[in-house]
Amino acid sequence: MAGLFKRSPAAQEELDKARVCGRWEQVLSLEQRYKNKSAISPGLRHVLKGEVILEQWLLSQAESLPGEALENLNNFHSASTNEDAVVLREALILSGKCYWHMQQYQEANRVLSQVKVTSSDTFTFHHQKLLVDFYTFYGLCKELSGQTDNALKCYDQCLNKLINLASQLESCLYRNDISLPHTAYVSIVRGTLLSLNNRNYGKALYYCRKLLLSHKLSWLSGLQQVCSLLLAELLTLHFPAAYHTPITAANQNTQSADTSIEEAILALSLARSGMMAAHGHSVVLDHLMTMTLTEANLPGLLAEGLEETMRLSHHSRADVSQQFGLILCAAGKDKQAMAVMQENVKLCSHDPMTILMSCKTALQQKKLNDALELAQQAVAVTKDHWLFPRAHQMLGACYAQLAQQEVSRSKQKQYHQLAIENMQNACNCDKNNVEMSFELAFQLSEGREIAAAITEVKRALTLDSCHVNSLHLLALLLSAEKKYKEAYDICKFTLELSPTNLSVWLCCVQLELLLLGGQQALRTCKHILKVWQDKYGSLDERTTGGLLNVATKDQASLTELPFSEVHPSGVPFNEMISDTDSTMYTISTNSADILLAKIWCLIAELFQVEGMYSDSLLACVKEAYLLAPSSPHVLTQLGRILEGSGRYSEASSYFSHAIARDPSFAPAMAHRGHLLAVEGELEQAEQCLKESVERSPLDHMAWQWLGEVLEKKGEAMLALDCYTTAMNFEASVAVMPYASVINENKL
Repeated sequence: MAGLFKRSPAAQEELDKARVCGRWEQVLSLEQRYKNKSAISPGLRHVLKGEVILEQWLLSQAESLPGEALENLNNFHSASTNEDAVVLREALILSGKCYWHMQQYQEANRVLSQVKVTSSDTFTFHHQKLLVDFYTFYGLCKELSGQTDNALKCYDQCLNKLINLASQLESCLYRNDISLPHTAYVSIVRGTLLSLNNRNYGKALYYCRKLLLSHKLSWLSGLQQVCSLLLAELLTLHFPAAYHTPITAANQNTQSADTSIEEAILALSLARSGMMAAHGHSVVLDHLMTMTLTEANLPGLLAEGLEETMRLSHHSRADVSQQFGLILCAAGKDKQAMAVMQENVKLCSHDPMTILMSCKTALQQKKLNDALELAQQAVAVTKDHWLFPRAHQMLGACYAQLAQQEVSRSKQKQYHQLAIENMQNACNCDKNNVEMSFELAFQLSEGREIAAAITEVKRALTLDSCHVNSLHLLALLLSAEKKYKEAYDICKFTLELSPTNLSVWLCCVQLELLLLGGQQALRTCKHILKVWQDKYGSLDERTTGGLLNVATKDQASLTELPFSEVHPSGVPFNEMISDTDSTMYTISTNSADILLAKIWCLIAELFQVEGMYSDSLLACVKEAYLLAPSSPHVLTQLGRILEGSGRYSEASSYFSHAIARDPSFAPAMAHRGHLLAVEGELEQAEQCLKESVERSPLDHMAWQWLGEVLEKKGEAMLALDCYTTAMNFEASVAVMPYASVINENKL
């Protein structure tokens, strides 16, 4: 620094300390003092005055920069011609900053391009801070002019200067009085985002990782917390896992992480520990922690983290508490989740969002009475609030769930009507909400109010003509009106919008069976198996290949499908299905497997409709059973297939098994009652069918079979009533259950 303070090294040190600590009033005072003592050159006085005006303006957040700042800096050259390179560099950097803040970007670029930095220079602390500013603003200028490579070089230099400065400050006694330059944050973020936009993922991670690896430099702790959050966001939301390169001990002094999720968790832990040490909290950190640990499928760890956050928080954190309740729910800790949610409602009894979140949690856990109470509370507190429609929508959903679980037929109708009324209120309050219009149409469909449902679903489609669920529901409603061709055309259009929607594909199969015949439906089933494989994972190629071969032949035998008569556990198939309590095998019954089992059941039904492939039909039955041996839906479908083939004993085993799994499952009761009637057990059949129609009053086949039983018993008038009811309900039956629109597992 020879030449900067030729007459007073003490003045140099005192001024640098005031400048680097941002004490601008003191800088002005010192400038006046050393001016009088002739210890400071005229050119440097202009630089100091311009810098003070610029920095005070930045702190004040005033609208426009005072012209005196640039005026003083421009006067530098006329005031002195023999200043050294360091003072000249400071004048140029400060002028460039002024032009940038005045939005004169070309002029800023012109001035900053004149700055020359050599490796042999030695700098004061403040001058090094100015160099951090220089590389940031010069990088921004290059980025604006489209020179992304040069911009990244500037951001790299900024990062290096920042770390060098932090290293030197470790031995500085007044280190804690020196603030981190705000431009450092800009360089880190811009360098990261620019690299990300260029798909240079390694470079994007470089900026955050390099700062985090300087963990011993306490002056950078605040910036390291920001880098931790940015790194976690990159790895969680933007970074393709296939591009992740682990940090290893061989080249980086940090903990190794083999996957992007592991590294994100490490970064979040670092940010969290830093904030805890500083007695601070970040909502962004909480949300990123939630997303990262959810992605990593670690709800238990996330619950522990959120619990500690709430424990150490010095003020109410309703948002964290809500996340905590939801994570407990995801972790399967239903009792604790509801306790947390109820506590949230007590603490925020007038907050609609808290109440609605708690209601949703209770609804998902089938705690319907709690959910209903919370939904009613939400309606009460949301009058004149933007969430009022949502509260009515949630209340309608509660009543709809109650209607599904209610045994009494009269209460079923009452709850269903209340569900429709609340959905209608929600739509009236928010006329442009396509989801609410769809849900109202869906509830009307469930109540077999077909005309009203079609009107409402068409209104939903005027709001969004490509709303997949509304299109699917419209296709089912048209099939209930026996307009199969129109329904089929809508299904085809819907599949163009959502080609992996298995519910629509299976609806399409049923319509093809009616319009084009079983062979076309079987060909579509081949494609459905491929869609399932792409959506959910691997599918046994032997199984798929066998079906593809069989479905295109006129004749087939069991040898053409790759199934054996024995379950993989070694248990004979016939023995296995007769032993409903067998624990000799463990098979996955997740939703994807259950869905695949139902697809196999549908294929078996198509074989049955075609009147051939008896062995292939049995093979499909076996495959479905092995996939979902505990699903009452699948067991009932398998029983129906065997019943249609005249295999009553085996069919009865399936129906009994389904009822054992779910004693309230009405379809299994209906088919078991029908089978009992066929076998001449009229009293038992009547009891079973009456229980079925009580639980599922819209099942037209159950009413039909009940009428047949009563007719055989000589109760003609009661039988006629049953036949009439069956005819009325049959007129509104779609090719698939309406519930399949919103839940693939209700196929």
